[in-house]
Amino acid sequence: MYGELAHILTFAERYFVEIYSDDSMNHAAVLSANYLYFVYTQDSYLKAIVSASPRHGPSKAVSKFLTTGEVWGFRNAFAHGQWRYVGSGRHPDIEYREDGKKEGRILILTPEKLQLWHWLSRTVLGLWAARIAYLRQPIQHPGHS
Repeated sequence: MYGELAHILTFAERYFVEIYSDDSMNHAAVLSANYLYFVYTQDSYLKAIVSASPRHGPSKAVSKFLTTGEVWGFRNAFAHGQWRYVGSGRHPDIEYREDGKKEGRILILTPEKLQLWHWLSRTVLGLWAARIAYLRQPIQHPGHS
């Protein structure tokens, strides 16, 4: 829980100008987001959303996407240190070994694709966090008990 709060406070949209204006800060933000959106949440939270979501709902499809295929392969590479920035500039590509295996083929992840994956993860996690919070303590409207 503290990791999510630190991420929200540190990387909230109001700080994006500062984050994107400094290469090392931007790279630290990407590292933090990758860990939070892929490593920390995939094995528990996103897989739980897959099983709890309505069969044809968007949460199920997005969560399945984020826990399988190309995203899962990058998640493993990131978790096992089988990746690196390539190129120069503020938003370099990421080169990684497929599925995090040392003998895996080398793949390239663009900043645009990574940003989409972050956005999908942030959205589905935020929606389900709100849903869980509401289920634990529903909003009380004045005059209703």
